[in-house]
Amino acid sequence: MTLLTNKKDKMQPPMPAALSPTLGQYLFDCLKAEGITEIFGVPGDYNFSLLDTLEQYEGIRFINGRNELGAGYASDGYGRLRGLSALITTFGVGEMSACNTIAGANSEYVPLVHIVGAPKSMDQQEHKLMHHTLLNGDFDIFRQVYTHLCAYTAILTPENAEQEIPLAISIAK
Repeated sequence: MTLLTNKKDKMQPPMPAALSPTLGQYLFDCLKAEGITEIFGVPGDYNFSLLDTLEQYEGIRFINGRNELGAGYASDGYGRLRGLSALITTFGVGEMSACNTIAGANSEYVPLVHIVGAPKSMDQQEHKLMHHTLLNGDFDIFRQVYTHLCAYTAILTPENAEQEIPLAISIAK
């Protein structure tokens, strides 16, 4: 999973929940603590497990967009009104379809967190040729594009989530 954010700030990250939540549950706990009650996005095969977690999660509702650009602009509007928003897309084609939204939000300092579902880590480490890629084994190319469009990018793992998620949210705000 890749996390992309707009805007910069220096807030202290919130403490993780007492129990050991999954990465997705922890992500949603952090977003909910910031007042997010809706997340916009488009389902895709690399974000299905995250969306399954969100479907079972109480307090945040998924708003399914017709396409990533539209979902991104809805998230942009939500961020302008509510102070922070989140967008979920899938790897490759989904995240590239949201580029205009993310670049625009960043240029106008809209607090938006873009969450990208990605292929399994093992598949990436083995440089497998998979759909939604450039078929060259480089799974970092799209994240690299986003380094020019937003304030912060991170590749989330269970090992770094407690550090990266609060940091990304604080930078977005």
